[in-house]
This record gives sequence, C-alpha cells and structure tokens, in this order.
Amino acid sequence: MGYWRDAQQTAKERPGDAALLLQLAGGRIEAISARTVAEASQTGDPLALKLMDNLEKALIAGSISIVDAFAPERFILGGGLIEGSPDLIKAIGKGIKKNALPAAVKSLQVQEARLGQDSGVVGAAALAMGRFANPRN
Repeated sequence: MGYWRDAQQTAKERPGDAALLLQLAGGRIEAISARTVAEASQTGDPLALKLMDNLEKALIAGSISIVDAFAPERFILGGGLIEGSPDLIKAIGKGIKKNALPAAVKSLQVQEARLGQDSGVVGAAALAMGRFANPRN
C-alpha cells in the first residue's frame, strides 16, 4: 500500500498540512514512511489520522475478500505499520468479523505477526526449505 506516498505528495503540495510528518522525517519528504505516518497518528496529527483511517478501511476491505474466499483459522498481519499502530490490528479484526461471511469468521483469529519485520523472509525460507525437502516431479 502506498498511503505514505499520499503523505509525501501532500508534503510536496501543502507542506503546512504535513508539518509533523516532515518534522518526524527529518525534513525530507522521501523519508516519510509507514512508520512516520503511524507515529504522527499517535499524536493526533489530522493528516496522519485521515491517512490511517483510509488505510484501515482499505485493509479491512481487502482482508474480508481473503477471509471470505479462504476461511482461514488465523489471519496474520505484520510489518512496520502494524508494529507502529497497536490499535490497527484490533480495528481490522473487528471490521473483518463484522462484515465478512459468518461461516468464514466462525473460528477466525486475527493476530500480529510474531516475527515482526523478518516474517516475510522467514516465510520465504520455510517455503523454499519445504520445496527442497519435498521436490515435485
């Protein structure tokens, strides 16, 4: 998701609206990141709160599609945004359970990735090891 790009664009076009984001990013527009937006939202920054609200809605909508299609028992979210926004995972979980198909959320647990920033690398390594150990002919 490129919502931080929206923050960067706003910082270019209306620096006054993005003053806190710019301050947190050391004055460099290109340094505005997911973590910067999450940190600014924790202080009540209006732009960051708007971006986080838009992101939350988008994540809920996308997550519902996945949950409705696959009905997983666990839905695990991670990355800098999730780590920087402790309430976001709760909001996503509530949104999924409220709007997804009842059968798909019957036993669903929405959780934060325990491996943090390394979860993608560890998952890729596990997939590669599994394919190496059980090659398909």
